[in-house]
Amino acid sequence: MPQPNNDRTVSANTRSSVMRQLAPYMVLGTQLAAAVLVLGGAGWLIDDHFATDPWGLVIGLCVGSVVGFYQFLKNVQQLLARDQDQRTKEGNSWTSKDRS
Repeated sequence: MPQPNNDRTVSANTRSSVMRQLAPYMVLGTQLAAAVLVLGGAGWLIDDHFATDPWGLVIGLCVGSVVGFYQFLKNVQQLLARDQDQRTKEGNSWTSKDRS
């Protein structure tokens, strides 16, 4: 009697585990783009309402970029700290490997 092939199940489980680990990093670009687009759009609406072309859009894009990069860097710092804590708990700290 042939044995069922569990390679597909293992592969699917591995892929889903990898995707769960990568998901927080994949969101970073979306958050940055959303901040720039939302605040740029708000600036565009201000321009349209007050007839101040193009200053509202320019200011909105600049503020959106600053806010987006701030959020991006803050989230990256948190994710790296979380990953470092997880590695330390597992005893697989990459910093300790570099020292040896």
